[in-house]
Amino acid sequence: MEPWQSVDVDGSYLGEEDCRAVVKSPQNNLTGTCRKTRDRCVDFVNQVTRWEELNSEGFNIIKSISNSLIENGEVPTASDTKLILKLQTDADKLGELINQLKSVVDKLENLTLLTRETEKLEIQSNMTSGFPLLSTSDIGDIFADITAMHQKELEVKKVIKNNICFDVDKDVFLVYSAAWIHQPYIDSNLGKLIDITTLGTGLN
Repeated sequence: MEPWQSVDVDGSYLGEEDCRAVVKSPQNNLTGTCRKTRDRCVDFVNQVTRWEELNSEGFNIIKSISNSLIENGEVPTASDTKLILKLQTDADKLGELINQLKSVVDKLENLTLLTRETEKLEIQSNMTSGFPLLSTSDIGDIFADITAMHQKELEVKKVIKNNICFDVDKDVFLVYSAAWIHQPYIDSNLGKLIDITTLGTGLN
């Protein structure tokens, strides 16, 4: 288990699958931009954790839609009222989940922007980040990289959402499911970037 795979929002322990720890900002005597930057790191890591939770929920909806259509064997007609109702319910759930994923991306974008603004302020004021291992520029670069991953991944999930109810090919569903859960645009070094952020700002 990675260092960031431990505690949920309510303080209970998370399992090792699809989770990263929700972190809290240590109550040290940090002040000014340093404290604000570390608080943003807390928010940022927690948003990444939220994305992973939503990704798992979405995968279950994808499986439900796929199984319903595969069992039916063909795209439902107007007479298949029971199946249409179930598919509509699942499609609505998936649509709402996409909205929640977009909200996560919006927050990641905003936290990145605020960190860049802090970086500019520090340069203008001849200040440093206050962290021994990371500059605010380093943190901003990490935020930007992670945000870009999630922006691209959101677009993939939108495509899946818009197309999954209009096919009955098992192989196509396997592609949709694999693309959803494995998230091709989420780089394999995401965990390392999270570790660098939490260790470099004293969150771990």
